[in-house]
Amino acid sequence: METIKNLFDFLKTLNWSDLEAWAGPRIVARGKSYQRSDLVNDLALSPSGELIAWVEGTDRYATKVAVKDKKISSSCTCPYGIDCKHAVAVVLESLKFLKNKKEIPLTKDEDSRIGLFEKHHINRYNEIGSPQSVQKTYSGPFLPPKTPQSLRAFLKQRTKKELIESLLSITRRHPEIKAELHDEADLVTGKIEDLVKSISRDIDEISAEPAWWNEWKSQGEIPDYSRILNNLQNLLDEGYTDEVVTLGKKLYKSGQEQISISDDKGQTASQIIECLTVMFKALRFCSMPDSEKILTAFDFKLEDEYDLCWGMEEFWKETFSKKDWSSAADELLDRLHKGKLKDDKYVYVREYKRNGLTNAIIHALKKAGRNKEIIPLAMKEAEKTTSYERLVKFLLQESRVKEAEDWIRKGFAATIEKLPGIAHHLREHLYEIRSKARDFMFAAAIRAEEFFESPSLSCYIELQKISEKAGVWPEVRLAALAFLEKGKKPEIKENSHKDSKGKAWPLPSTGLELNVFRHKFPLARDLIEIAVYEKKVDDVLHWHEIIVQNNPIYGTSGEENIHDKVAGAIIGRYPDKAISIWKKLADSHISRTKPSEYIRAAKYIGKVKKYLQKAGRSKEWVTYLAKLRLENARKRRLLEILEDLSGKPIIDQ
Repeated sequence: METIKNLFDFLKTLNWSDLEAWAGPRIVARGKSYQRSDLVNDLALSPSGELIAWVEGTDRYATKVAVKDKKISSSCTCPYGIDCKHAVAVVLESLKFLKNKKEIPLTKDEDSRIGLFEKHHINRYNEIGSPQSVQKTYSGPFLPPKTPQSLRAFLKQRTKKELIESLLSITRRHPEIKAELHDEADLVTGKIEDLVKSISRDIDEISAEPAWWNEWKSQGEIPDYSRILNNLQNLLDEGYTDEVVTLGKKLYKSGQEQISISDDKGQTASQIIECLTVMFKALRFCSMPDSEKILTAFDFKLEDEYDLCWGMEEFWKETFSKKDWSSAADELLDRLHKGKLKDDKYVYVREYKRNGLTNAIIHALKKAGRNKEIIPLAMKEAEKTTSYERLVKFLLQESRVKEAEDWIRKGFAATIEKLPGIAHHLREHLYEIRSKARDFMFAAAIRAEEFFESPSLSCYIELQKISEKAGVWPEVRLAALAFLEKGKKPEIKENSHKDSKGKAWPLPSTGLELNVFRHKFPLARDLIEIAVYEKKVDDVLHWHEIIVQNNPIYGTSGEENIHDKVAGAIIGRYPDKAISIWKKLADSHISRTKPSEYIRAAKYIGKVKKYLQKAGRSKEWVTYLAKLRLENARKRRLLEILEDLSGKPIIDQ
C-alpha cells in the first residue's frame, strides 16, 4: 500500500508543466480532450500501484500508467504504445477521482487487461525487430509460442503410425505445411529438379505480391519469404550451390522490381537480403571459375539499387589468386572501353554507373597487384565522369602533391557551375594540402573565399582558427565584418602574402574565387550571430535594432529565432529590453488565435517568468500574468496554458 500512497502523493503535486515535460504539449492537449469526453472507463489500481483503464479511441485500448522515482511511464495497446494521449487521459481521470475524493478500486485477479500489455509488447517487438516473421495478411504481427512441455510429452507417447496420421490430417487443413513437407521429401529423395522448380515458382508468386504496411493501424500485407529462405539454406547445406546461385539471380531481379513499388518500411527488402546472403555463400563454392565468380559478385553490386548486397561480405571472405583478379579486371576494362553499360537517358545516371564500374576495376587491379594502372585509369575517367576527387585521393596517396593540386584546379573549373558540391570538395582537399604543408596564409585564403560565398557563424569560426595560425586574424576579421555590413569584398592581389603584413587584406589569391553574390546587405542576422559568439552585447543590440527597423513584425518565419537569441544574449546587461522582446514574441503568437500558437507563445512567457522570479521581481510576473489573462479572457485554451505556467498543481485548479 506504500506504493499506492506514493503514487497519490505524486499526483497531488503534478502540474501541467510536469505533464507536458513527460508527454509533450500536443499529446497532453489530446489527452485532455479524451478525458473530458468521458472516454476513460473502468479506472483501477493494480496492487503494485499502477493505474489501469480502458480508453475509447479509434479502437478500445488498455492503458497502464506507473510512477517510479517521480517519473511517469506508460504502456498502451494503441499503435503509439508509450506516453500517448490515452495515458494522459488516464492520469487526468485519476486526478478527477482524487479531487472529488472518489476511491479508485483495485483490479480484480481476472482483469483481462493485465495480460494484454505483455502480448502487445511482444507483437510490437516482433513487428519492428523481426520482419521476416510477418505473415501475408493479418491484423498484427505475432510471435509463435514455444511448444509446451505437456505437448512434447504427449507426442512422445504416440506411435509412429498415429503421428503419421496426425501429420497427414494437419496437411489437409494447412496446405503450406503440406508444401514444406513436399520440399523436404524432394530434397531427401534427391528430386532436386522438382524442388528447384518449386522454389522458382515461389519466387514468381511471392515477388508479384504487394508489399505495404501501416504502422499506426498495425495492418498491412507483407510477402513471406521464409519458405524460400529455408529451401535455399537446405539446398546449400546439401551442397547444391549452383542451383542456389541460379535461384538467387532470379530472386535478385524480381526482388528489386517488387521493392521499387513497395511501401513497407523495408520489411520485404530485409527478407530478400537474408535469402541473397545464402546465395552469396553458395557463390563462394559453386562450380564457376573463380574469375567468373568475382565478375558475378561485381555485377550484383553494380546493379544494386536498394542495398540488397549486404550479405556479400560472405563471398569476399573467399581468397582468390592474383591471376583470377587480373582476369576479372581485364573483362571489366573491356566493358568500360566498349561502353558495355545499360543505356540511360540521364547523363548523371550514366556517369554514376560508369563510376561504379571504374571503382570495381580499380578494386580488381589492386587485388591483382596492378597498382601502376590505377592512376592512369583514374586520369582518363576524371574528365569523362567528373570523378576528379577520386583521382586526387590516389595522387595524394602516392605523394604526388603537385599533380593533385593541378587536377584540383582543373576539376574545380569543370564542376563549379553545374556540380558545385564536387568543386567545394576539391577545394577542401587543397585546404588540407596547404594546411599540412603549414601554408596557413593560403589555407586561410581558402576559408575566406568560402566565407564570402556563403557567410555563416560556423564559417566565420573556421576562418578565425586558420587566420590565427597565419597571424593575420585582426585584419581578416575587420574585412569579414565589413563585408557582412556593406557587401564589399576585399581586393585580393597575387602573392600579396609575401609583403602584405599590416595591409587591409593580407591573404593571397587562391585562383578559385567566385564573384557571384546574391546577398542583401547588411547581413544583420550573421552579424548578430557573430556578435553573440564574440559576446559583444552592444553590437548584438545594434544589429537587432536594424532588423526591427526593416521588419517591425515579431514572430515572422525566419526571424523568430534570431529575436530569441538576441534576448538571451542581452538579458544580463539589458534585462528590460530582453523581456520586452520575449513579450512581443509571445504577443505575436497569441494574436494568431490558434491553440498551436498559444503553445508557442508559452515558450516565451515561460522565459519571462523564469527571469523575473530569479531576479526577485515576482510581483512583475504576477502582474504580467494577470494582464495576459484579462486581455485574453475569451481564449479558453490560452487560459489553460497560462494556468499551466502558474505552477499550481492540476488538482488545485
